[in-house]
Amino acid sequence: MAIGLALFGVLSLTLLSIGGDPFYLLHAEPRRGADVGFYDNERLFKYWLSRRFVPEAYEAVILGPSYTASLDPAGEPAAAGVYNLSFRGANSVEMLTLGEGLLGPKSRIKVAYLCLDPYVVRSLNPRTQDMDPRTLRMAILSWPILGHFFQRAFFPLNPQAKYFTPQGANNEYAYLEGKDSGPHIEEELRVLVERFRAPFRAKPGAVENLARLIARLRERGIRVVGFLPPKPAAHRRLKAADYEAYVREVIPQFGPMDQFLNFEKDAPLDDRYFVDAGGHLSSLGSAWLLRALLGRTTSPP
Repeated sequence: MAIGLALFGVLSLTLLSIGGDPFYLLHAEPRRGADVGFYDNERLFKYWLSRRFVPEAYEAVILGPSYTASLDPAGEPAAAGVYNLSFRGANSVEMLTLGEGLLGPKSRIKVAYLCLDPYVVRSLNPRTQDMDPRTLRMAILSWPILGHFFQRAFFPLNPQAKYFTPQGANNEYAYLEGKDSGPHIEEELRVLVERFRAPFRAKPGAVENLARLIARLRERGIRVVGFLPPKPAAHRRLKAADYEAYVREVIPQFGPMDQFLNFEKDAPLDDRYFVDAGGHLSSLGSAWLLRALLGRTTSPP
């Protein structure tokens, strides 16, 4: 009896959550500025957004890990048609998965800005796991996700939601803003120096994932702009040889792109533009990089 009641409760909650569409993804008109609130499983949420909402409502996307997640198109008038699908921990598998969602028959996407930082193809990526389309589809039926649906339907968004903007930006590193970033970066780098000195190795299949993504986007007539984001000066000094080898040996394996921008080399931004040694951008740095990608600025500040 108890088991039957429990199963009935789970079924009722599932139907209520999915039917109620608390994330407003199934029934929302795909238009700019529509209310499609985030929640704390950003990876899964942006997977669903890439399948329907974003390609029908926007003309350009940004794809990458947390180095580009803070880029806020909503704060730049010239970026009204841009949506940021980046999320913390994104790797080549997930970028390919999201990119494939942009290729539907109703897609209006014309430009894809791809962050090609070594992070997305490196062999050791402890913060994330590969999530292919099947894994993501099945995740929607998991109890934690259904629980979040229920929470979203009846309660306010969790506190993390305050970092998200209507065009996909996630400024989760905002808590570091206001610190004197120079000493903070130097101190953090001293702690991380051994890890940062580890030689770069591409994860098996990772380079092929991005090559496949770029080829498919271009086959559909979508302009591909690949880029390396800027890094703090101390980081550049430590990893200069790695980046040079990456650009020389790995980037060409991604195949032809419409444009490649190397901000790591060509934009020596000072520490005010970053919040940590890894290169996560401050609000100043995020605004500058977005404008640079859009061609609104052509030189370092």
